[in-house]
Amino acid sequence: MADIFICHAREDLQAVSSWVKRLEAHGFPVWMDLQSVDGATLWAKVIVEAIDACQIVIVMLSKASVASDNVAREVSLAREKGKTILPLKLEPVDVPSSLQHHLGDLECLELFDGVEDQLFQTIVSVLRNEGVEAAGPSRGALASAAVLGAVRRNTKRLAGVLGALAVVAILLVVWALWPAAPAPGLEDAALKLAAPTINVRWVKKGFLGPEEGTVVGTAGVFDVAGGKLILITNSACLDLRGLGKSPRIRTCEIWVDFPSGESKVVERFSDKVGGLDLAAIEVSGEGLNPGEDYILLPFRKDVAIAEGDRLVVVKGSVDPSNPGSVRTSQKISAIAPPSTTSAQCRVIRSDADVTNENRGGLLLKEHRGKFFWVGIGLVAVTPPPDGQKEPNVSVYAGDVLSLQPKWFPCTPAGAADALNQIYGADARVAN
Repeated sequence: MADIFICHAREDLQAVSSWVKRLEAHGFPVWMDLQSVDGATLWAKVIVEAIDACQIVIVMLSKASVASDNVAREVSLAREKGKTILPLKLEPVDVPSSLQHHLGDLECLELFDGVEDQLFQTIVSVLRNEGVEAAGPSRGALASAAVLGAVRRNTKRLAGVLGALAVVAILLVVWALWPAAPAPGLEDAALKLAAPTINVRWVKKGFLGPEEGTVVGTAGVFDVAGGKLILITNSACLDLRGLGKSPRIRTCEIWVDFPSGESKVVERFSDKVGGLDLAAIEVSGEGLNPGEDYILLPFRKDVAIAEGDRLVVVKGSVDPSNPGSVRTSQKISAIAPPSTTSAQCRVIRSDADVTNENRGGLLLKEHRGKFFWVGIGLVAVTPPPDGQKEPNVSVYAGDVLSLQPKWFPCTPAGAADALNQIYGADARVAN
C-alpha cells in the first residue's frame, strides 16, 4: 500500500487528480479511489487496509466532501487508528463541527487561495516533516488501483468478482515478493555532496565610490519542486544587514558552487525565514543530476535527537581549488523545546567551540549505518569580537521544513525590498 491516502468525494475527482498527479510526479506514493464507486463489501475491506498501511491521510475538503458520509467514515477511521490527517480545501467551505473534530492539529491549507507551485511546495514540506519520503511511485498503490478498477467494473457479475479476486491474489503475491525500496539516508561517501557553497557579492554606492562586500557560506538542498532546487542557509550568509540602514544598491549577485564543480546563479531568495536567522535560496535544477551534483537532505521524523548525541557537521568548502564538503563533529549539550523559542522551533545547543570548520554547517545524525539531516547552524559566518565566545546553536530540521519563505528576486530591487520589509531599512537601487 501507499504512504499517502487521499480522502475525497467523487464529485471532486478531476480537481483532486491534478494534485495527486503532482505528488506522484514528485515521487510520493499515493493511494486514491480512481473509480469513485462506493458500497461494495470488498471495497470497504480495501479502504480499511489502505488506511492501515498509510502514514498520512490527506482530506480534500469541498462542499461535496463535507456532506459525504463516506468521507466522514474514512476520516473517523483514520483518527481512530492514530493517523496524521492533513486537510486541504479545494474551495471555500465551512467544515461541520462533527468533521472538524476528527481533522487533527495540522493547519488546513486553502488550495484555491495562492500560487499553485508555492502551495504544492508547502504540502511537500508538511509531508516531509511528518516523515513521508518521496521515493518513487508505490507499486502497492498502483496494484490496488488496478485491482479496484477491475473489481468495480464487475461487481454485478459473479464471474467478474471471482476473476478480480484472482487478480488480487496474484498482485498481492507479486507485491509481497517485490524487493522493498532501499531505506532513505546517506551513505558516508555521499556526505561530500551534502553542503554546496553559497557565494554572495553586494555592491553599494559609497561616498568615495562603489563599496563591495562578499560572503561565503554553506547551504543544503532541502526540496526540489518544479525544476528548481530550494536550499537552506543562514541569514549571515546573505549578509543583508551588512549593507546598512540606507544603502543605495548597485549589484546583487548570489551563486551556488556545488561539490561536483557545477555552479548556478540564484534566482530568488528569502531571509529571516520563520523569524529565525535562516535564509532560503532557489536555483534552476536544469543540468544538475541528483547523486552526482547534489543530494537532497534526507529527513526522517523517527530519527530522534537527544542530549549527548554525537552529530556530524558538514559545511561547504571555501577553497575553489578543493570543492566538496568539510566534515567535523560535535555533541549535543541541550535541546530547547519550541515553547521556549519565539519562532516555535527546537534549538540544538553544543558546547563545542565554533570554528571555521563548523560555523553555520549542516547537522546530520547516523542512524542504522546511514546519515540523516537533523539541523542547520544559526551561528554567524564571521567570528564575534575578541574576548566573546560565539554560541554554537542550530535549529531542528523538522521545524525548518514547515517554515514558509517569502521570496524576493535576486536583483538590486529585490535586495532593497527585502531590506526594507524585513529590517525596516531605507534601501534603494542606486541611480
